[in-house]
Amino acid sequence: MVGLAVGADDSIGLAIGDRAFAVAGNGAMQLVGELDRGIRPRWVLWSNATAVTLVACDIRLATCWDLAAVHRLLFGGWSANHVQVWAAMRGLDERGAPMLGQLDLLSGDDGDDGDA
Repeated sequence: MVGLAVGADDSIGLAIGDRAFAVAGNGAMQLVGELDRGIRPRWVLWSNATAVTLVACDIRLATCWDLAAVHRLLFGGWSANHVQVWAAMRGLDERGAPMLGQLDLLSGDDGDDGDA
């Protein structure tokens, strides 16, 4: 199995066992197609968003696991993001995961002891 992640800049990340590789620049996406044709690994993707990106680059994987789809089959529901999938795989409560998002700079509760 080969874990595959695609970046917004068409860079790719590959994980095989406990080793990880990153490939950036022109040809990174085509490398995925060449690997698929040459060695036919079982790809592991976070979700179908990766497959959509690959298809837009005219790359179609022969065999892959979509972790979000597997999560929905096992745990139910209509959606599953990477936090839910990771937490379920590790037996963790997803509510304890670090949060990403917009900082609220105008809330007034900035902990600066009243120094605006």
